[in-house]
Amino acid sequence: MRPAERSTTTDVVVVGGGACGMAAAIAARQQDAEVVMLEKEPDVGGNTALSTGSVPAAGTRFQAAAGIEDSPELMAEDILQRTGYQSDRELVLHLCNESRGLVEWLVDELGVELDLVTDYKHVGHSVHRLHAPASREGADLVRDLRQAMKDFEVPVRVGVPVVGLLTGDDGGVVGVEAEKEGQRVRIEAQKVILASNGFAANREMLRRYCPDIADAPYFGAPGNTGEGIEWGQRLGALIDHMGAYQGYAAVSPNGILVSWTTIEKGGIIVDQGGRRFGDETSGYSAFVPEVQRHTDGPIYVIFDQKIMESVRDHEPRFRGLVEGGIVRKASTLDDLAALHDLPRDDLEETLARYDEAVRAEVDEFGRRDFGSAPLESPLYIVQASTGLFHTQGGLKINTNAQPLRADGSPIDNLYAGGGVAVGISGADGGKGYSSGNGLLTALGWGKIAGEHTSGSTRGRR
Repeated sequence: MRPAERSTTTDVVVVGGGACGMAAAIAARQQDAEVVMLEKEPDVGGNTALSTGSVPAAGTRFQAAAGIEDSPELMAEDILQRTGYQSDRELVLHLCNESRGLVEWLVDELGVELDLVTDYKHVGHSVHRLHAPASREGADLVRDLRQAMKDFEVPVRVGVPVVGLLTGDDGGVVGVEAEKEGQRVRIEAQKVILASNGFAANREMLRRYCPDIADAPYFGAPGNTGEGIEWGQRLGALIDHMGAYQGYAAVSPNGILVSWTTIEKGGIIVDQGGRRFGDETSGYSAFVPEVQRHTDGPIYVIFDQKIMESVRDHEPRFRGLVEGGIVRKASTLDDLAALHDLPRDDLEETLARYDEAVRAEVDEFGRRDFGSAPLESPLYIVQASTGLFHTQGGLKINTNAQPLRADGSPIDNLYAGGGVAVGISGADGGKGYSSGNGLLTALGWGKIAGEHTSGSTRGRR
């Protein structure tokens, strides 16, 4: 051992302090394991803190109270249909079966505040099944998870990057090597859970696996650089669906998402020429490549007052865009065109053709869901551009969240969740992403991995 190295031991090491890591750490602690979490950034939260905190689940008591009928099978079918049935059916159905217990565990045992979202279904869901903080802010979900970490006495070491996995003679994982205050620290552990998200902040990996989105502005957490995936590969783990990602087609100039609910309720997107160019209801992630193929300039989201008021009253982030003047109002068509120097006549034709499509219940791009359209004056407009938030490919795993080798055998003592593990959004870029897929796989696999570690940990407490 080098003189600068120190060594310590524990039952379970969790690498990464987002939703996946916190769920994993708490679940392992509930199994009486000694747990330590390591986070390379100065604080925990990661992409979860930047999200809306929405967790999809089927058959919850919150749905029952709202009179909503749902089932894991319907939820799985919705997710799989969205991906063109590319995702692993067994993994998807397992997460969906676990989803009710996951949400009720978060609320009842961890004290997380979640409400059923009933003002919209959002992309990929046939019924209301998203559960989110009342604020629709992932930072509030992180706040509650951090409190639960304290309640369960899980130590968190921030600013401590893990630099590699420790392995035994048989190839199984026996701990991690980390850096702390300039020293290398060996932490021997019976189980290691990789919860360090994907590689959306790693341009080299993006160009290798997701070239169509590699140069898009990145709006996720800076720590998502893909090491966990690479460590698993070095031990023989397979990777899967590495070209999948979650993008967002309408990010405002200040980096805040232009709520896609504006589209679902009947809004449209036009280019700099005032023209529509695709079916906006394909989804906020699926529409990203459509925008990129069509233009390298800004786009514009247009909706009317009834849509604006509905979204403003339910979504604090969008309310901030309205109050901050990012959402701009136009009483006439001339005013609307002048706000962003759009061609007035082309914009008029676009709106007229959209009105015709609403009456016909289908348009030239195949859109069939028009919400509360036709649009009525006054109209509102927001300038926007595309962005990348996280990747959806990763290590191939089984239903215990264990990374798998080519022969189907799991790597001993290793687990992966969230962005380190393969997602459930298919393989085809951003097209297969359903709302909440990221947090479902983060919290779901995190909880499953933490619970599964109980098989051979020492149980010191």
